Amino acid sequence: MVNVINTRTLKENKMAADRQNIISMTTNSIRDELVGIISQLVGEDDRDRRVQLFANCLKKISDEARILFDLSRKKERHHILHVRMTLDAIEEHPKDHQPHDFSKDDLYFFVTSSKFDYRITCDDLDQLFLTETERHYRLEPHHEQFERIQNKECDTDDIREMAIDRLSRNIQSNHGSVNMDEMERYLPNFALGDKNKKLEIYRQYVKDHKELTIQCYSKFNGLKV
Repeated sequence: MVNVINTRTLKENKMAADRQNIISMTTNSIRDELVGIISQLVGEDDRDRRVQLFANCLKKISDEARILFDLSRKKERHHILHVRMTLDAIEEHPKDHQPHDFSKDDLYFFVTSSKFDYRITCDDLDQLFLTETERHYRLEPHHEQFERIQNKECDTDDIREMAIDRLSRNIQSNHGSVNMDEMERYLPNFALGDKNKKLEIYRQYVKDHKELTIQCYSKFNGLKV
């Protein structure tokens, strides 16, 4: 059995979706169950059929495994909605820009959560993780990897989204505050164009939008700003 999973909603207990809590609730029996799903998924080469296969697997998994997946998915959706809310509040950000993380779906959530939340290690997962993350980076230019995969530069709107994305991750992991040492430790590594200029633009966006990103996080969580 999973340790201490109760029926409180995330609204009542926002920390239930914290990564460390999910890691602590993931038992070896659940990992074994999820590895079985991973081995089925890696055998299907077509992504559309793989998405459908995962949807079918999701209907059959144990209640404990389903609770963990739902927690991981809610944690990730929380981040996505926080970034979208913050970008919407920035006047100069184009309103016709693709929604943040539009390419993420349940299959992506499962694969990345299996690696980072459930701490599964196997070759099949490594293969799926590489496939899913490369697809995401190829479709969404707010990642530095986009430049290497697509051989196209991130533009200033992409760099702004990158800054908000990383601020949101930082704020979420630090429960409402920004750790600027961490932000400086994990700077983007651009591959094309004037890399120093783009890094300067990124740092300026972090500085300009740090407080707004915190405010949006607080509003999103129903906290006082």
